[in-house]
Formats: sequence, C-alpha cells, structure tokens
Amino acid sequence: MRSGNGSEHTKQNELQALFLSHLSAERGCSPLTVKSYSEDLAAFITYLEERGDLQRFPQSLDRLDIRGFLADQTAKGTGKRSL
Repeated sequence: MRSGNGSEHTKQNELQALFLSHLSAERGCSPLTVKSYSEDLAAFITYLEERGDLQRFPQSLDRLDIRGFLADQTAKGTGKRSL
C-alpha cells in the first residue's frame, strides 16, 4: 500500500538527508557507514510503505514497528550481524 502523497515523500526524503548529513558531518562516520545506514533506512521506509504506515514515520513509530522490520529482514535472509 502506497500513500501516494508526494509531500509525505518529500518530508521523508528531507528527514533522511538530515540524518545522513548528521552521521557524516557531526558524527564523522565514513562514507561506507553512511551508505549502509542509507540503504537500511531505505529498506525500513519501503517496509513502512508496504504496510501503509509511512505516515507514522518517524514521530509515531514504536518498538513493535522496529521489531517487525527486523523480523521481515530476517525472513528475507538478512544476517543478524547486518541488522
């Protein structure tokens, strides 16, 4: 289920960019680390979109959302060390 709301996607993109910029500029993470975080965040956003929960990102998410995502990734074959 996709929300179809362009402004919602713009907001998500802005939040992603701010977070990744924070990792790089303020936390001093390497480009490969930032790339990994970017890929993980994109997978999480896709997971939320598929569930119809993207509008809740990030303000209204809880631990069950995170646990559901981790379970989904595990079911898709992602190793525990990658999560």
